[in-house]
Amino acid sequence: MTWFKYNFDGAWDENEALGGSGVVVRDENGKYVAAKSVQFSGVCSPMLAEILAACAAVEVGRQLEATHLIFEGDVLLVIKALQRDVVANNVPFGHLLHDFICNHFPTGSLNMVQENRIKWLIN
Repeated sequence: MTWFKYNFDGAWDENEALGGSGVVVRDENGKYVAAKSVQFSGVCSPMLAEILAACAAVEVGRQLEATHLIFEGDVLLVIKALQRDVVANNVPFGHLLHDFICNHFPTGSLNMVQENRIKWLIN
């Protein structure tokens, strides 16, 4: 069983209403596996940019067909949304991430949530 760590981050340009995301995937030994960057238009807040970055990380996980995933980001509210936290999913845009996760990993189970990291086991 190999764990894959998905580091993600979002960026926001308020003047242009643009957002961007970056995802880097490494295996449990720290070896590079994959990376992805995406630019989004119509992004109205830094929180939305971070949520879209988390969605990009989840999508990469699905594409790699990984079953043992660690997601790490720098916004605790987004990490809480990844763990399907009810409060986090009721903040602006939280439902977007929740719906995205449920559509991609409907049977995922969570364990070992830490400050800015969450581990998922996919059934």
